[in-house]
Amino acid sequence: MRARVWWVFVAAALVGCGTADLRPDAWTSAPKPAEQERGKALLEELAQAHGGVDAWRAGGHTQFVVRDHWPHFITRAAAAPWPESGQRIRFTVRTGEDSSRAEFLEGSGQGEAWGIQQWVTYKVAKGGSPRFEPDSDVWFWLPTVEYFFEAPFRLREGQNVTYLGSETLGDRTFEKVFVTWGGWSLTDEIDQYVVWIDADTRRLGYLQYTVRDFGSSMQGTVAYSGYVDVGGGLLAPGDVRTVDAPGSTEVSLHRMQFTDVDYAAPVPPSFVVPDPSKKAGKGDEGEAR
Repeated sequence: MRARVWWVFVAAALVGCGTADLRPDAWTSAPKPAEQERGKALLEELAQAHGGVDAWRAGGHTQFVVRDHWPHFITRAAAAPWPESGQRIRFTVRTGEDSSRAEFLEGSGQGEAWGIQQWVTYKVAKGGSPRFEPDSDVWFWLPTVEYFFEAPFRLREGQNVTYLGSETLGDRTFEKVFVTWGGWSLTDEIDQYVVWIDADTRRLGYLQYTVRDFGSSMQGTVAYSGYVDVGGGLLAPGDVRTVDAPGSTEVSLHRMQFTDVDYAAPVPPSFVVPDPSKKAGKGDEGEAR
């Protein structure tokens, strides 16, 4: 519970009031059909440039190790969810399904695990069995880490997509695509994204986003780099860091480094989803219905 409470405080202090809106200021009506089709086509090209949706889904389970570094003392103390900054954590996820299990491989909590299945949270003591209990850190952070890792493939799931034009930062040009759900109007419940796609490689360069789960004013930007071909043409990001704005490289909050990626991890379904009968909606924050 600690990280959720303090995160709201930090977000309010850093971002300010009002509902964050990533739509262009000039919008007065829904985008033109041609712009929407162009945006959808670019998201398909993005997924294909990272190896393709079919190849990504074929393995069933994805596994990776992440080191999540929180370099600033205040934000680390206030918002970092893990027992230690930068410790090795192995994620096993049901590809594209927001169900995952995170095992602590070193440091404080070594041998323990956190899990979320069908939006129900659980923890596993060292040598123990899954114990289901609501936990807001697990409920927020496991799907969040998974989504940032899987973003090149999952952003195409957006219901409302449109092209925003191109922009050059330094010597790189990016095609920008707006993504949201449930219509084009601004709400304080539904997240928005602006996807920055490298015009030459079609890889994900930056992702701007809102975080409605932690207040309508919360927004941020992550920068992607260090892509690695992990087999069969499938790419994985090596470095994902929060930055102040597209074009920046300095870490503003935290930095995730990904290694040991396997898009076809040989694990049984019960490893991530130990009790399929337990499920919840996203709004239930980890508690089974």
